[in-house]
Amino acid sequence: LVLCCLGGYHAMMNWQRQQQELFDEKLREQLDPMTQEWEEKVLALEEEKSRLLEDTASKQEVDHLKKRVNKLQLEKNKLQKAIQHISKTELVTKYGMGPHYVEIKLAFDPQAALDGTGDRIVLEMASEEDMPHAVFWFLSQVDLGLFNGCSFHRNAGHVIQGGPAPNFLSPQNPRLHQRFEDSGFNSILFQEYSPNYPHRQFTVGYAGRPGGPDFYISIQDNTKNHGPGGQKSCDEVN
Repeated sequence: LVLCCLGGYHAMMNWQRQQQELFDEKLREQLDPMTQEWEEKVLALEEEKSRLLEDTASKQEVDHLKKRVNKLQLEKNKLQKAIQHISKTELVTKYGMGPHYVEIKLAFDPQAALDGTGDRIVLEMASEEDMPHAVFWFLSQVDLGLFNGCSFHRNAGHVIQGGPAPNFLSPQNPRLHQRFEDSGFNSILFQEYSPNYPHRQFTVGYAGRPGGPDFYISIQDNTKNHGPGGQKSCDEVN
């Protein structure tokens, strides 16, 4: 009798175990999709969190770079002001108060000269108050004789350009560029511009960026082309 009860007990336990397994299986069938969906949502949230952190870090980095650029721009402006002050002091000390004039004597190849061609150009420099660095730089180049033997070598339609290029009077290997470099007055230190001297017809400016040693004479009004923003970056100096 006892053995039969034990057998019935074991049979009941087996049945309950089978029912529990069936229940667990059905529960898993319901829970697995929910669990998978939850895991996918958690993963998406983690990815969104990472993206937001990256965006925040990128924004912070951009803000930091902007602050650095602004600081560097302020330092650049201070440096340019200092250069202008030193240039003005040297200009007045060495050449006196303006206006200053430069006479360029011309020589034309007899085989190419046109009738009625002049033999000189007189340039009036900008005010030392408005363009101290550019004026001091150009007068120093002239005073050192760096332009002697150079040429007006380019006609671009809107400007004629002069600088260290050989011509029909040049000796072999005249080393025109080299003497500008040796003097330390090759390229101007920064592009200096004043709205008081827009690039109108017959004004003079340094060619290139930051400019020099070549210079040009505008043969038409180039205010739009050579004025502030006209060439996407800083302008050629007057």
